[in-house]
Amino acid sequence: MLCSSAASLGLAQEAPGGSLEPESGMTDFYERQKMDEELRALRGDLDKITKRLADIEKAQDLIHELMLKVSNIEGQLQLGDGSQSSLANMLKSLKGDLKQLSSKVNLLDADIRTSLEVLAGDLSSGSKPPVQAESVDKPVKTVDVSVPVDSAVPVLDGEIKDAKIFYEYAKGLYDKGRYNESIPLFKALHEAFPENQYAKSGLYWSAKALTKSDYKSLEALNVLKQLVPRLKNHNKQCVATLDAGTIHLERRECTDAKKYLIDAKKTCARDAVVHNQSLPQKRLTEYTRYCDDE
Repeated sequence: MLCSSAASLGLAQEAPGGSLEPESGMTDFYERQKMDEELRALRGDLDKITKRLADIEKAQDLIHELMLKVSNIEGQLQLGDGSQSSLANMLKSLKGDLKQLSSKVNLLDADIRTSLEVLAGDLSSGSKPPVQAESVDKPVKTVDVSVPVDSAVPVLDGEIKDAKIFYEYAKGLYDKGRYNESIPLFKALHEAFPENQYAKSGLYWSAKALTKSDYKSLEALNVLKQLVPRLKNHNKQCVATLDAGTIHLERRECTDAKKYLIDAKKTCARDAVVHNQSLPQKRLTEYTRYCDDE
């Protein structure tokens, strides 16, 4: 009986060092293997979405070139007899069709980019360092900002707690194509916390929204010109500068277009999004084509 008890005790003591460690090791191995498979699947999805995004960008470039041609013809057209008036009406109709097509392509582009951001977040979430908590001694800034009345809109009381939530809500509306609803929210966030990184991103998206459903290029341009000088080292510095140059180019404001596009080429060369790095040169090529006479 004593021998049996001793043997049992001996086995119990061996277990942590002997039998349990290999089982634990095998469990870790299978968990890592499962995670690797999930990561490979995510990367595969990411590659597919990236290819679709490249196709969308080609369509956007084509639409952009067509709109430039229409603008060029409009600039040269002087209304006189009935035939010219008829041509002007045809151009107006064509421009409307292009805007409608552009809106649909942009909406699809936004959907794909949202999926891309979600997948990229899934891939990187495991490697992100923990966020340092804000000091409890830091006073919470409260705001009194006019926000559209909607029970679904998050409360915007304090920068630390609410800015990110508010931004993500407004960006969600933008991604769904509800541009006119997102604009006042982005502006309210920026009014409350003008130096907050989410607020600056929101102001950029408000400019993009102005060019989506109703093409308000001058309003969008005014927002971007206000924003660009304040975006040093911000992840929207490249695209905001590029968009400002592109809108100037579409408006045939060649001097300003060249300035912003050259700045964008310098900024976008180090942008984290690879496909952004080549876009300024494409726009500069268009500048050469359409502004040579100036």
